Amino acid sequence: MNDYIERFPYSLKKAKKRDNTSLPSFISNELDYFVEYIKRLEKDLEVEIENPEMYTTEIIRIKEYVNFLYTKLRDYADAKGPGVSDIDKTQLSDLDAKITSINLKLQNLQADAGQEEFNYIQRIILLNELGVIDHLLTRKEQYGVSTNGTAKVIAHIIGSSTSNVNSYLRFLQGEDSDEKYNPYKTPKNVEKAKNLLISNNFKLK
Repeated sequence: MNDYIERFPYSLKKAKKRDNTSLPSFISNELDYFVEYIKRLEKDLEVEIENPEMYTTEIIRIKEYVNFLYTKLRDYADAKGPGVSDIDKTQLSDLDAKITSINLKLQNLQADAGQEEFNYIQRIILLNELGVIDHLLTRKEQYGVSTNGTAKVIAHIIGSSTSNVNSYLRFLQGEDSDEKYNPYKTPKNVEKAKNLLISNNFKLK
């Protein structure tokens, strides 16, 4: 779990020494690494987090480094000024968008790590056991919203992405049989969610 904490000082040292000539390609490679690394962190949220403090520390370090790369990127663009080429403009725009996307994912991950009780899978189970998901889906026409609109609302509630929630909703409705999107596939998640309800006198079916 502390892969990046160990990598951080070396990455920062490399970035500080990088000259402007190869800076965009260097930043692009670093961001590609983080896109894949964040996928690993997201998978950790599907099971109980054993050490939330280390998890949060790692995310903070990644955010710090990504924001440093953003500063370097802005300095590079400012130095180029009006002379920046169309190719550079496209690359800078793409990198800017990627940094924004990574920061959003990190923000969601940090929020999940800070929630000691539940990750987003466990929250889906809670909403489903409480009948909230079924209620929203059966009443969506009455509310005048689509399934995607419902997924967006649930995504905001549980701190996940709309596409993720849509996949879980399709599974729960029997429209998709891919076990990858079965929120009940991990016993620890089910047990933790149901234990909360049982301890508060909810009668489960």
